[in-house]
Amino acid sequence: MLPKKLKNFNLFADGENFVGKVDEITLPNLERKMEEMRPGGFNAPVDSDMGMNKLTSSFRLHEMAASVLRQFGVTTVDGVALRFLGAAVSDGDASRTDAIEVVMRGRYSGLELPSGYKAGESGMLNCTASLSYFKYVVNGETLIEIDVINMIENVGGTDRLASQRNALGL
Repeated sequence: MLPKKLKNFNLFADGENFVGKVDEITLPNLERKMEEMRPGGFNAPVDSDMGMNKLTSSFRLHEMAASVLRQFGVTTVDGVALRFLGAAVSDGDASRTDAIEVVMRGRYSGLELPSGYKAGESGMLNCTASLSYFKYVVNGETLIEIDVINMIENVGGTDRLASQRNALGL
């Protein structure tokens, strides 16, 4: 059995289709913030889970997209919507394609414009976004949903922060 690999993808930014214009996308790293502790009665340190590290994503466009440039400096933490769609296929069974959807919300923390233009060469727009929302879906099944603003961390169908929200009266 051969692994499924991403064969193609597309990006939508606030609903605008960037097919043929998006060159690369980097999805956020999902990282736990851990704090080492060695309480009494333990023979070695253990890590205490202190939540998550910041979520960021980036992508590169083959054009200076006016719609993206206009959104630089959006004042709300979830003001930009990004949607990644991918097709993952195994070379061992090309008849089955996994539909991957990643929904992200945040705002641009950086837009890197080309440092120079040359005739006959394309200038790339490099975009970095700080995220407050992330959802990873495969074939319609939500595997991970992280909503920082609403304190939701749903992994495999279990909202790991539900009891904390309840304790806080949220």
